[in-house]
Amino acid sequence: MRNLLIFFAAFGVLGLIVLGLQYVPLIGFVAMYLGGPLWLGTLLHLALLAMLVLALIGWLPRPVLILPLVVWLAGVSTWAYASRAAGQQALALKTSIPLAAKPREILLRGDYQVATDLVADYEFDAVYAEFHRHQLAKGSTDCTPLPHHDPRRLISSPPKLRARGECVISHRIDAPPGNLIEVARLQSEAPASANGGETVPLKITLQEGGQEKSWRVKLGTVQVPGPVIFPIVGFFYGSREGQRGKIAEMWRLDYPLVPDANNDNPNEARARFIAQTLGVSRR
Repeated sequence: MRNLLIFFAAFGVLGLIVLGLQYVPLIGFVAMYLGGPLWLGTLLHLALLAMLVLALIGWLPRPVLILPLVVWLAGVSTWAYASRAAGQQALALKTSIPLAAKPREILLRGDYQVATDLVADYEFDAVYAEFHRHQLAKGSTDCTPLPHHDPRRLISSPPKLRARGECVISHRIDAPPGNLIEVARLQSEAPASANGGETVPLKITLQEGGQEKSWRVKLGTVQVPGPVIFPIVGFFYGSREGQRGKIAEMWRLDYPLVPDANNDNPNEARARFIAQTLGVSRR
């Protein structure tokens, strides 16, 4: 019992030090910016790890072993269950619209950031967004920046493209051509679930035979609890009025409701959803 009291006292003092750093002049701003809850949460997991090791070597009572194991098992189970539910929700939102042929060019409205990922990852010849035409280029000749900056020819070469010796070149244009399939991002709707996230409706419009056809599909995200990956204590520390919602985000993971998009960043996930909806294959 004596060793157990020493253990909790030591980590309690460390926790108070982390909390107190926020009120020290000069370094207090840095401590608050980085987040006391983050450090307190990290300290919690270090304490659980130390408790496990010390119980195994006999410095702490053996029954203490159950505490860190229960906390971590509960955290992993919560994450696994929530991720599985999010995956099922993603499949429910999956939509494929009936097109006579796979489009080679499309026009984006309201979500221009995904144009590069659409061209880089999927079999589009060109993606138009506002006043630019985005096309995939290969080789050092095309992907080498000009000696002087040219605002009418912008080059994007993220790591995934550099590894393939490719880049996306965005050419400035006066206006996109007509009769393209148009994908327009509309105003966000209510949260996708009680856990947070958002639902963004997309309107897909096609001119066919002089008539306009349109479909409305939904792209969403959900926040999946990740208490083992991110600190748990941050939620309780931020439980003061007006703080709980913000601090809670520190231990939730944004999960895109798009099949197979688990490791995608937000732009890649939206690009994947648009390509899947239009039936365009991945490069």
